[in-house]
Amino acid sequence: MLQVRRLDIYVSVILVFFGAWIVYQGVGYGLAEGGVPGGGFFPFWVGVGLIVCASVNAYRAFHRDGATLAGLGLENIPYSEIGKVLGASALMAAFIVLAFAIGMTPAIFLLMLAIGAVFGPRNFRFYAVLTAIAVAMTVILYFTFANLLGVPLI
Repeated sequence: MLQVRRLDIYVSVILVFFGAWIVYQGVGYGLAEGGVPGGGFFPFWVGVGLIVCASVNAYRAFHRDGATLAGLGLENIPYSEIGKVLGASALMAAFIVLAFAIGMTPAIFLLMLAIGAVFGPRNFRFYAVLTAIAVAMTVILYFTFANLLGVPLI
């Protein structure tokens, strides 16, 4: 079992560095062009937000009293739950690769099914509902991005 406090600290420190990298990359794209937000405007502010939130989380984890979590049953995280989170992260990375191979629309459908399979119960009713939701969300995302916003979906 991994202690929640220790995991919070590790992840927060990693996210602070990741946020700093995002800020650096955003500045490289330019924050403004001709009086309008540039390509790096949104990444810059996302990175700043990530740094702030991760820093607050790290501070709270350093100053957390273990007794406050014991009553909630959150003093330890089972390794099986960590495995699920790592599995979902791997699926998202696979989505990025798959989106270039088969297109974003079918890849997002497969991602939703796969993440649902990782976290959901193992019964027919769940998979039927999951498939219906994945189809509906894929259609909504396609029409929102491809038709309304004119974003190419790889």
